[in-house]
Amino acid sequence: MNLQRLFEPRSIAVIGASRSRSKIGSTILANIRAAGFTGKVYPVNPKAQKIGDLRCYETVEAIHGTVDVAVIVIPAQFVAAALTQCGKKRIPFAVVISAGFEEAGSEGAARDAELRRIAAKYKIQILGPNCLGIINTQSRLNASFASGH
Repeated sequence: MNLQRLFEPRSIAVIGASRSRSKIGSTILANIRAAGFTGKVYPVNPKAQKIGDLRCYETVEAIHGTVDVAVIVIPAQFVAAALTQCGKKRIPFAVVISAGFEEAGSEGAARDAELRRIAAKYKIQILGPNCLGIINTQSRLNASFASGH
């Protein structure tokens, strides 16, 4: 399995990007930009037209370019639908930061199993769920909610 597009993406969609600085989606978007990522960044939030100076997309499927990695940071009950959209968009990698899966009892375990089914159907490699994100200092990538750039 070639992981180059995961660790050295040319484009990233942040599903759950937010204008509110108190939200993790805002932190992840800010960290991507502060680290000096040179690829395309696509914020995805159906309630925003822009976040900062970036155009915001209602869904990942509305993005008109190729996306290498989707960072998903939305409530657990919506992750399966977002991952399905990523599959239809042919996004090869998803970083699922959202919590509320296998660690959250039987309901979360069912959500986790659904993610695995979707990932297998669309051939998406998943990092997560319930993870910090992904950092690769060599390619100036900080798609995480870790503090201290």
